[in-house]
Order: sequence, then C-alpha cells, then structure tokens
Amino acid sequence: MPRKTAIHVRVPQGVADLSEPIFYDLPFPPSVNAYYRMFRGIMTIGPRGREYKLSVINDTPDVPCIREPVIVIVTLHPPTLAKRDLDNFSKALFDAMADTGIIENDLLIRESHVRWGQKVPGGLAAVCFRRWDGGFWDRLFDPAPAI
Repeated sequence: MPRKTAIHVRVPQGVADLSEPIFYDLPFPPSVNAYYRMFRGIMTIGPRGREYKLSVINDTPDVPCIREPVIVIVTLHPPTLAKRDLDNFSKALFDAMADTGIIENDLLIRESHVRWGQKVPGGLAAVCFRRWDGGFWDRLFDPAPAI
C-alpha cells in the first residue's frame, strides 16, 4: 500500500524588499505541543500543524520570500481568554512561516519580540518583519570605548 504524504509547501514568488517593514496577519498558531507529534519515536508535524500550514498558505498567496536576516515582531491575539504560555506559540509560527515560504529559513530570524494582544474571534498572529542590522544591540552591549 503506498504511503500517504501531504506536504504543504509553496514556491516563493521572488525576494521580499525589506527597505520598509512587511506586515502579515496570520491565523493564530497552535501550541508547539499540538503542532508537533511523536510518531514511532520520531518527531513529526501533527494534523493540527499540517492544517495550520495550509491555512497560512491560503492566507498569504503569492508572497515574496524573505532571504536576509530579520527582526520579527509578533502580537498574538488569542481566540479566548484561556491561560497560555507565550513561548509555546512562536516555534510553531516561525516553523510554519519557513515551511510555507514566507521566510527562506527560520535561521534568518536574528531577533524576535512576541507579546499578547487583545482577544480576537478566531485568533490572529500579527507579524512584522524588519531588516536586521544588529546595530542597536551592538551599541547596547559593547563596552564603552577607552579614552
């Protein structure tokens, strides 16, 4: 019996211009625990993860691919007021953006800021990409020049 495979990928449409910030409104991601599943000792993308990737593709048709280091700013608008850990959602969101061609590889995310927003029916992940230059953090953490 042939093996069933359902890979949700898309061919990126060109290269994104990061001279200005890029904004996307994506579906609210599943937690990392729901996105990934263990199958026979191997970590794989589960049904909710595959469904999420497909909804990201459907919500962002014909987007250019980000191919340079970026800062990602995410505001997660939950569908309900249930208690959630903020850090359980960024991994699934970043992996889905890489798997669907929004960003070439999530290794290009050099800095991320994730925060909670207001409750929105159905949930929402508001994502902003900005070109990363490292200048702010270099100035902030480098020792003062010797006089």
